[in-house]
Amino acid sequence: MGESDDGRSKIRILRWLGIAIVGLLGIPIATLTVVMVLGVSFSLEAFRAHIEAAATGALGRTVDIEGPITLLAALRPTVAIQGLRIANPPGWQTQDLLRLERAHATVNLLPLLGREISIDEIAIEGVDIRLEAKANGVSNWVFEPEPSDEAVAATDGATFEFVRLGELAMRSLAINYRDEDSGETFEFEIEALDASAGRDDPTVLSASGLVQQQPFNVSATGGSLAALSDPIQPWFLDVTSEITGAVLTLNGSIAEPLHARGIDLNIAITGERLEALESLTKSPLPPVGPYAVTGRLAQSETGFHLSRFEGSMGNTTFSGDFDLDRAGTRPRLSGNLDVVILDLEPFLTDESRPSREPPGNADRAVEGKEQATPMDISLDEVAVSLDALRHFDADVMLSVDRVVGVPADIRGVSLRATVSDGQLTAPITVTVSDLPIEGQLAIQSADDGLGFALTLSSGGSDISKLPKVMNRSEHIKGSFENAL
Repeated sequence: MGESDDGRSKIRILRWLGIAIVGLLGIPIATLTVVMVLGVSFSLEAFRAHIEAAATGALGRTVDIEGPITLLAALRPTVAIQGLRIANPPGWQTQDLLRLERAHATVNLLPLLGREISIDEIAIEGVDIRLEAKANGVSNWVFEPEPSDEAVAATDGATFEFVRLGELAMRSLAINYRDEDSGETFEFEIEALDASAGRDDPTVLSASGLVQQQPFNVSATGGSLAALSDPIQPWFLDVTSEITGAVLTLNGSIAEPLHARGIDLNIAITGERLEALESLTKSPLPPVGPYAVTGRLAQSETGFHLSRFEGSMGNTTFSGDFDLDRAGTRPRLSGNLDVVILDLEPFLTDESRPSREPPGNADRAVEGKEQATPMDISLDEVAVSLDALRHFDADVMLSVDRVVGVPADIRGVSLRATVSDGQLTAPITVTVSDLPIEGQLAIQSADDGLGFALTLSSGGSDISKLPKVMNRSEHIKGSFENAL
């Protein structure tokens, strides 16, 4: 009987001991479960100095975090930061390159065990970026971090694969660019941007905002994250964007998107009023009316090839193809442009011009019209544009079947423009009111100014056939061989 009681006592003791052990272990496990499921927020204030120092060393710029840094511990931990500032080096107009109001990122922990990075969400709000370029070509967005042993050692460790971005949300991102040499500025603002991407799912993006104070929206669909590094299958891309009435579409593929190589895209631009883009170009544009341009842009070994280039601007229609070769000391543009009808009226008159006539009535339309008012052209702007001749070479053939919108019958224009070492030469042949004319235009761009020469010849033809060209005077007689 005593032995039986002893056994029961031992069982009770073991039972209570087991309950105690389970209780002792269960409490922290339950607590950890609650923490992992519901999440508990911790301040990372103690690590602020270390984070700032690491970021400063990595970027080569002073990085300050003026607001709180917090960690929400959970199965999907979230890191949040406020008041991030990346400073400019001394000597720049603005103190900061970037200021960030707040941002947070949520990561899924379990995929990390398999060396995979799965980000549930990245949210960014209130970003102000100030980009500057100096006259000597130096820009403030080029970082020069000093290499460290820690950084080298970090690259030798285990690698992780980025497999998912559940949601990227950006709000109120402003980018301002200023060129110190020209004084020109460019303003770009994203009011809202949302994107997602997956290892085997397509990348999707939509955004809206302002460019030069003009509203825009863009939507894009691309290949999966896995396809980004696929050496066989190109990464597909489909983009549609609209701004100030212009619609831009891109569709095609990129063979190596991570290195921006193997670009092969169909491009189309359409709109109702070309002059509506003046707010973007900051230059006057002719009121040509509806316009449409299409082409295929493909990357070559040394540059780009634009094929099936064709379009219309009002009454003007054209087609051609071009090559841009960047292998030499200067970029070289070559190609041909064939124009069936070139309507010059929008380029020569302002919005107060008389009503337009169809191309077939161009000659009759001259009668009874007031003298056309030319568009304002600044000689300073022309000089700046021609200064670009020193920065590229070219060999482009232009042919025009017929020119309308001028008080003359102009046909058979053929011009070959070549640019080399800052000099443009353009032999030209044209028939004006049945008068054949040959000539050559030469422009030399140099540090001390521009050189200009124009030579024309009609082989002794009677220039009385040119009354409509020479201000419609009916008293012009004689002939000419050369005019300089």
